[in-house]
Amino acid sequence: MNRTLVPSFALSLVLFTACGDGSSMVGDGTDQRPPSDVTLFGAWIDTEPYLTWECEELITPAEEPSPHGDKRICWNDAVVGARGGSGEWPVGATIVKLHHTGETVTAISLETRVADADGPWFFWRRAQSGTVTNGLDRTHAQTLCVGCHEDAPRDLVWESGE
Repeated sequence: MNRTLVPSFALSLVLFTACGDGSSMVGDGTDQRPPSDVTLFGAWIDTEPYLTWECEELITPAEEPSPHGDKRICWNDAVVGARGGSGEWPVGATIVKLHHTGETVTAISLETRVADADGPWFFWRRAQSGTVTNGLDRTHAQTLCVGCHEDAPRDLVWESGE
């Protein structure tokens, strides 16, 4: 298994969460899973737990239909262990995407598989600067995240590193 470190970066405390309010998320806040409390996501991501995950070696251009631009993606052990399967990803599967302009990380986002009646995934994003939205609104999330991810090949996931 190839594990590649992602460079450290500093991001402002601007949160953009989408596809969930976090109230019924399942997470332990360890290096493999974000905490259940979405207000702790920023502090958790700042510890850079994804540095120990399997990651793309290089920054790559976005693929259609992604609006995110250049990126580098990391997958936790739950994603890696469920590759090649079908149907739903396991609860706790988490993918971190570092959005780049050149070598500079301009935003970071993640999606984590949850056991949640309001949706199977919780999407979260923090930009380097500027508030995008108060993403605790599920209706907004359906437009921004799920609207695009619903066409993904497996359970709202476009890239699992397979």
